[in-house]
Amino acid sequence: MATVRMIDVAVNFTDGMFKGMYHGKQCHVSDIATVLNRAWSRRNIVSTVNLDCRLDLKLIALQARNSEYNPKRFSAVIMRIREPKTTALIFASGKMVITGAKSEQQSKMAARKYARIIQKLGLACSHGAFSSYEPELFPGAKVRDETYTAFENIYPVLTERWIQVLVGDAWLRELAFRLVVMSLESPIMFLVRFTLNVVVTGGSLEESKEALAIAETDGRLFCTVGVHPTRCKEFEESGDPEKHFQALLSLAKQGIEKGKVVAIGECGLDYDRLHFCPAEIQRKYFEKQFELAYATKLPMFLHMRAAAEDFCEILERNKDRFSGGVTHSFTDSAEDCDKLLSFSNMYIGVNGCSLKTTENLDVVRGIPVERMMIETDSPYCEIKNTHAGMTYVKSTRPSKKKEKYDPECIVKGRNEPCLVRQVLEVVAGCKGINNIDQLSRTLYYNTCRVFFPHDLDSAADALLAGSHDAQ
Repeated sequence: MATVRMIDVAVNFTDGMFKGMYHGKQCHVSDIATVLNRAWSRRNIVSTVNLDCRLDLKLIALQARNSEYNPKRFSAVIMRIREPKTTALIFASGKMVITGAKSEQQSKMAARKYARIIQKLGLACSHGAFSSYEPELFPGAKVRDETYTAFENIYPVLTERWIQVLVGDAWLRELAFRLVVMSLESPIMFLVRFTLNVVVTGGSLEESKEALAIAETDGRLFCTVGVHPTRCKEFEESGDPEKHFQALLSLAKQGIEKGKVVAIGECGLDYDRLHFCPAEIQRKYFEKQFELAYATKLPMFLHMRAAAEDFCEILERNKDRFSGGVTHSFTDSAEDCDKLLSFSNMYIGVNGCSLKTTENLDVVRGIPVERMMIETDSPYCEIKNTHAGMTYVKSTRPSKKKEKYDPECIVKGRNEPCLVRQVLEVVAGCKGINNIDQLSRTLYYNTCRVFFPHDLDSAADALLAGSHDAQ
């Protein structure tokens, strides 16, 4: 199975809002697990079933309700049932591909129902409903290399004379590339499914410890270690700045050994909030944290607000001390953006705060997609109805006020990782990009190149390079 993933590079799970605390008041229980389940919910389970017998497709199409068969168009019967609402592709070989279920339990139930329908038609399939069931399987492909070979064989069919593409719901069609493809030349099913990796942001020594603890709870969670510019006074307030630095370094190395710490940060300069930390202290400890990046060989997760000149000067002095990075939640001018992009290893992070005004959208239009990442910066930086970017938002989630907390709904006014799709939609809309699949794929690889280089491989890079680049 091949997987294309989206990555939310900025989530503040250490914030009190994810613990149910708002302005010092407890409004609901801690719900990080609920938020993550919502982000990781699988909207469309695809499974394969082997009935272990040959099937008469014409007989099935003639006698079964809600079925259709056009062998000139596609060599399978397409059958649908209402409960659970699913669609099955039934092949003469006895294989079925079932799509549309919202959970694996629903998918298995649907498989039993389709098998029972075929049994009632008098066809001799296994008495145990079906002989095998696998969610999200590559029939015929046993190892990773066979999967890539299968794709290389099928890809020309898709681009030159494709037979049929079955897509999940609209949410996955645009973002997750959940495609099930069958070729007349090959018995291989090609499936690409969506998952979401999350980077939990550390903004102080204590927050970085908490971020690492959270990241250790799931394989899809990662984190950063560093000190936010508005909190850099903690170095000197600790009584021993060097000891504080060494504690950060030790924590970063510990997280690297666990495979969880992927960047140094959030660090940088914020001249909009000097009341939290003076500029000279921000500059001193921003530069100091490049020593962390150099010692750990990690990229940097950066913050810049109204400080482009000093920020870029410090970057210039330290450009050989870090491998790459992203300046996240970018809200500054096009000129400041160009200064950042002059550093070949720097990317620009975009979230709801980057999409508030028409001026913001103009800046985003000028950022090459090959130098961009997307994020939510949740629980902050949601895309609001008053934002210019809202014009391009297509997906919505039900919400309720925090006082009427419902785990099935997002909290009104609180951003979540599941809403990263909205950022993608606005970027595509304001740039006039129709191929949102290719856009999200490009953004994913940008993020992997900086933070997850081990996730890249030659086959994936070749696929990206061979596709039409989003402009």
